[in-house]
Amino acid sequence: MDRRRFLAAVGATAGAGLVLSACGSLGGSSSGVPDGPPELSLLQPSFELLTGEQRRYAFMLVDEENRPVQSDSVEVYVADPDDEIVGGPFDTEFSREGEERLGTYRTHIDLPDAGFWSIVAVADGRKGQGAVSVVDAADSEFPAPGDPAVPATTPTTADDQGYDALCTSNPVCEMHEVSLDTSLDEGRPVVLLFATPAYCQTSVCGPAVEIADQVRAAEDWGDLAWVHVEIYTDAAETVAPPVLDWGLPSEPWLYAIGRDGNIVDRIDGPLTSADVADLARQVV
Repeated sequence: MDRRRFLAAVGATAGAGLVLSACGSLGGSSSGVPDGPPELSLLQPSFELLTGEQRRYAFMLVDEENRPVQSDSVEVYVADPDDEIVGGPFDTEFSREGEERLGTYRTHIDLPDAGFWSIVAVADGRKGQGAVSVVDAADSEFPAPGDPAVPATTPTTADDQGYDALCTSNPVCEMHEVSLDTSLDEGRPVVLLFATPAYCQTSVCGPAVEIADQVRAAEDWGDLAWVHVEIYTDAAETVAPPVLDWGLPSEPWLYAIGRDGNIVDRIDGPLTSADVADLARQVV
């Protein structure tokens, strides 16, 4: 796949993720959700969510003038296709890490069933609403928890695999010591990150490598292998073989892989240090 086709997929992802769904009667005051249409736009950089309890969900909020909405008291609700509130309120944490201009809200919500659900965020009496695609891990088109990790060969400091740049982060990250396939052969747990700081197409992708590398360096993770893969082998023209092997439609994606070679968890979209550390601790 060349850059044009990959960016078309990324563009489709972004378009789906930034949809604002209007609703004139959603929730009502009895549920803590204000009556009337949304006054805020809820921006969702993730490609898809997985079913389950306490699933991580990250988003941004902007007002009618496209100005960031940053509040310490944002609550999230889940609504079904009939606009009935079925979950919440879920508390959020706000962080500028990884997205300095808008900031990112991070929460954990319950998504018991697959399908299209509405996420409603309430900030200081105003609401934003967006639709999300929720799938069972077993039905995801992309590698998901429970699937065996694809044993792709990834570039290392000893073998750059012909990439123009082993890592486009500045300074270069230290997550290229071992190839993914070698780590799996050795039975090591793995944190695997697909992202390209220099050629990212969204503001949430660029900081992902720096954040992950800082978490890696912050403590002793034992034999946990940290593997970063650039999206392109050259100047944003040719999509890298590992990205094609994993069938990823967007960037960034972060995976935790257990010693048995199976995927334990994944995150796509904006990352914080807490997200990376939580994911890594699941496999060490």
